[in-house]
Amino acid sequence: MCAPRSCFNFQCKRYDGTVGPEKVREFRGAIQGKAERGILLTTGTFTKGAREAAAQDNAAAIELVDIDRLLELLIEEGLGIRETKALIIEPDFFAAYQK
Repeated sequence: MCAPRSCFNFQCKRYDGTVGPEKVREFRGAIQGKAERGILLTTGTFTKGAREAAAQDNAAAIELVDIDRLLELLIEEGLGIRETKALIIEPDFFAAYQK
């Protein structure tokens, strides 16, 4: 177990669309006094207001991870992914050979 202000908490939510500043403030309120920082993950994206709320000075630091950043992290760390070679058929090439 870690000391109250040396830990971090995270919250992972599935939101359709965008996550606004109210969700960031709610999360900050939930970790205030319990953690030094938090990570808010979402399958959606964050609004400009959410990013501004996360960057608020003199409060628990909040790192925002949206779906694009999550994919970047998975690729960087090689977690749950596998590189493959894809072949794409060009229908225009074969059009001249059709009867």
